[in-house]
Amino acid sequence: MKLRLKELYKLFNAAHKGHDAGISGITADSRLVKKGNVFVALIADSDGHKYAASAIKAGAVAAIVEKEIPGVDKEKIIMVRNTKDALLKMAGYYFKKFRKLRVVAVTGSNGKTTTKEILGAVLSAKYKVHKSEKSFNNYLGLPLTVFGLKDGHEMLVLEIGMNHLGEIKKLVSAVKLDAAVITNVGRAHIGNFEGKEAGIANAKAEIMLGVKKGGTVILNREDKFYGFLRKKASAMKLKVLSFGTGTGASTRIEDYKAVENGSEFRISGLKEKMKLGLKGIHNVYNASAAITAARNFGISGLKIKKALSKFKMEGFMRFEEIKYGNGVTVINDCYNANPDSFAASIGTLKKAGHKDLVVLMGEMLEMGKLSPKLHAEVGSMFRGLKIKKFFIYGENAANVKRGYGLDAQGYTDRKKLKADVKAYIRPGDTVFVKGSRGNKLEEVIDGLKG
Repeated sequence: MKLRLKELYKLFNAAHKGHDAGISGITADSRLVKKGNVFVALIADSDGHKYAASAIKAGAVAAIVEKEIPGVDKEKIIMVRNTKDALLKMAGYYFKKFRKLRVVAVTGSNGKTTTKEILGAVLSAKYKVHKSEKSFNNYLGLPLTVFGLKDGHEMLVLEIGMNHLGEIKKLVSAVKLDAAVITNVGRAHIGNFEGKEAGIANAKAEIMLGVKKGGTVILNREDKFYGFLRKKASAMKLKVLSFGTGTGASTRIEDYKAVENGSEFRISGLKEKMKLGLKGIHNVYNASAAITAARNFGISGLKIKKALSKFKMEGFMRFEEIKYGNGVTVINDCYNANPDSFAASIGTLKKAGHKDLVVLMGEMLEMGKLSPKLHAEVGSMFRGLKIKKFFIYGENAANVKRGYGLDAQGYTDRKKLKADVKAYIRPGDTVFVKGSRGNKLEEVIDGLKG
């Protein structure tokens, strides 16, 4: 890591009388501390200050904290007002060490992780790429991604998420973007925006504040907020590119076809037929967003085709089909959920036409006062599927059942749900699992293996 201890103390105006040393890494998890690390005591689900002493004992050369840590050498303590802000400040300082780096960031209500992963794979055909791991897209994930930069990296691909207005603005203050992708504006976290999608659009638009003058913004041409976002980008003197199926899109999806192992399609202006190992038109939109960005950085159609043909997205819990030895297929789509992502997944299920489909739905969190209405809406979406059995988990099960209008079984006990689903399924069944991350439905999936 290109960072030394004295630099860090100077950054926070802290006195440093000890010896200088290279910093081997930065972590907020005391269990992962290695010799030479700096530990940041974040206050999140638990108070990181409880673990600062053990982090120092494990080999951390310094701890960044908001309050005194008894029993720890004060020279190893850097006191700050807010450790979250300090982490972002460190990331911004470290980012500036990579002057030749080109950066693209992806945000959106749905599809940002998939788009980021595809984009990273395609850009790797020409550049040495560093990208966000998994869904590292918040006040912790973005800095940790930046700290992973090394000499030789030519491109950085970031994923940026948000729950409230102002979050993206704060995150992009640490980096300078050559391009930004907004996959779409949907109803994720709508409960935090007084039920108004326009508030979400404004929050997503904050990513443009991080784009360099003359940089590029890539937008979904079919999104209902396209005009709003394009106008904002143009006012900031940013180049606008778009993706979609309509003639107005810069990158136009053509000849889309669902195939057994994924999707086939063409892109306007490229002669190559693209093959993607992900199902659903929504994933083709994600791919076209990534292709638009990749072409903006000089990736040829042939290199795009080769990268897409090899692309795999395993372990992300996003419409991932897993065949178990007991003859059951699980479609794991339980990373997160909102009405728009449910609509996309249900559309893909309709095209697949599974014969013995068992649905396990978890409730959608952060829907606010619209929660009863939106759960009923999603329930009604499932009417178009031939469902053998419908299991629903969470406090909104009754609302989902009301919208579905057919037989369904609701649960608030995850252990009982797991036992009943396992007892019900038979060889040949396909179990579709989707719900907000807080439902922890992966625990139910793990119980279905045999």
